Amino acid sequence: MNSPAASLPPSRLLVAANNYLALVCVKTHRFKVITRIDGSDCFYGVTQDDQGTILVAQTATGEIWGYDENLENRRLYLRIKADPSPRLHQIAWWKGRLYVPVTRKDRFEIYEEGKRVGRVHLSDRPTEDIHHPNSVNIIDGTLAVVAHNQSISPSAIYRFDLSLRSIGYAELSDARDAHNVWRRDDGVYVLSSKTNRVLRCDKQLKVKCVCELEPGTWARGLAESATHTFVGLSKGAGKEDRVRRFPGEIEIYDRSWKKLDVIKLPGAGQIHEIRLIGEQDAGHADRIMTVNARMDE
Repeated sequence: MNSPAASLPPSRLLVAANNYLALVCVKTHRFKVITRIDGSDCFYGVTQDDQGTILVAQTATGEIWGYDENLENRRLYLRIKADPSPRLHQIAWWKGRLYVPVTRKDRFEIYEEGKRVGRVHLSDRPTEDIHHPNSVNIIDGTLAVVAHNQSISPSAIYRFDLSLRSIGYAELSDARDAHNVWRRDDGVYVLSSKTNRVLRCDKQLKVKCVCELEPGTWARGLAESATHTFVGLSKGAGKEDRVRRFPGEIEIYDRSWKKLDVIKLPGAGQIHEIRLIGEQDAGHADRIMTVNARMDE
């Protein structure tokens, strides 16, 4: 898309994909690979703790890696154990706690100082992946968890207070295999990955499509600033596609959902997570992620 560079924000993004973790400059499309990973696993959730450690989840092994603010000095921060695999997805940090969907076991867990302090199952069959919880955000001081509900109904948003008491449930009638959840103004939004749509759910739980994404892609990974929205698109959704080194893409929209540009990330495979750096990110509990790594190194 031939969009003048002047119309693009000077934002930087931290992107977790199938085959690498990368730092991306929106205006120039330049990117820097921080860590590569082989086809036996992939990176997914990204967040930052109160000490500035950047946390990156590795989905199959359950390892969460810590990087300093220069995206260096990688170390094992935490390992989430589940047999045969936890299948970690999006993670989020809020007020001293790490929130982690353990998707393969149909639950999410909460960690504080490296120890599990809470666990919530979405079904009474805790060893089966029924609801497929995959995305988590803090919205209006409460926990919002998105689940595929892949085998029983359309996707849904589960709401909990921070003591983990259930306070709401919204079935999203038009959402299929949904990912990501965030608030804009008076609506809550998700990506309907399978149908390539951005959906808005109002206070009356009415669902409306606000943007049709590129047909034939899989929408997953979302960051939103005060002026722009960044959506991850991938060519394939099947597990066999996830190790293929096709380009991942990030589409950039303004507040009216006009598409401004597309950033291609060669060899990324599927895009899993997008985090905005240095600006409030609605997809990340309105937190501001600090990353000091430079693109010109």
